Amino acid sequence: MSPRNLIAPGLLAAALCATPALAQETTPVELNPGQKYLINEGAKASNAGDYAKAARLLRVSLDLGPTNVPYLNLGRALQKAGECAEARHAFEKALLAPAVDQPSPDKVREVAFKYQQELNATCPGMLIVTCEPETTRIRVDGAAAVACDSTPMPASPGKHVVEGEAGDKRTSREVIVRAFQETHVRLFVRQPVLTNAREQFRVAEGMLRSGQHDRARTKLLEAHKTAPHWGPPMFELGQLALRDEAFVEAIKWFERYRPYAQPNDLPKLDRLVTRAEKQLDAMLKSRRPVARTLAAPDKDEASSDK
Repeated sequence: MSPRNLIAPGLLAAALCATPALAQETTPVELNPGQKYLINEGAKASNAGDYAKAARLLRVSLDLGPTNVPYLNLGRALQKAGECAEARHAFEKALLAPAVDQPSPDKVREVAFKYQQELNATCPGMLIVTCEPETTRIRVDGAAAVACDSTPMPASPGKHVVEGEAGDKRTSREVIVRAFQETHVRLFVRQPVLTNAREQFRVAEGMLRSGQHDRARTKLLEAHKTAPHWGPPMFELGQLALRDEAFVEAIKWFERYRPYAQPNDLPKLDRLVTRAEKQLDAMLKSRRPVARTLAAPDKDEASSDK
């Protein structure tokens, strides 16, 4: 097998930068006969579906001298074996290792980018759910109910529906899971408490519309105290703090709200946090005093859906 064909068909790669000038050497590396043999045999094993053997041979090749192609093939074998994290690490190494002449570094990057998308589309993330009350039972995408005990659950990338039930009460959340990442979800099921908090929140909204911001803040804090895991009061308190240039407190409220924001609300939340951070940075640079609100979010308090 010629050096041009050292990449196993269907090669999968990960973690690429669009810039071609990575840390690879500009002068191509010459493979010795032993490396070529091991890479060829690794490619054959990978094509035959023996990914453990392929990974073993490719690691021996790398022990003789790291180059980009065996790292790339190793990543493919690991990905096919379901070792997503190790595969991604191997692909990153492929971009930093010395490059062989054939296949060209550009070709390696091209193939690697293509399969990075596949890796991100197939490798799971972790879904971590916490609930109040702690006796809540949860279902993910209609599966059998399990205890809500914060146990990490592998989940494929994309949208999932998490349902919670406590007694005769029900609630649900739609969440987005991303490959390799942890997604934290909090469910709050106690509806009688929410009824009172919603009424307090409704009164606060009327005060905000009439420009009574201080009174609205007081009422929002009451709603937050009544239902500390319900999101809307936190979000509005963050916006009030941002309006009053209390940027530190605004960021705290927004971040407390984040675990319970609907996926469609996250872009707006990110924009508000970025705005607060930029204005805080400008204030610090100008040596202006940093304003604070009268009510900072408590350490253990969080929010829920609107």
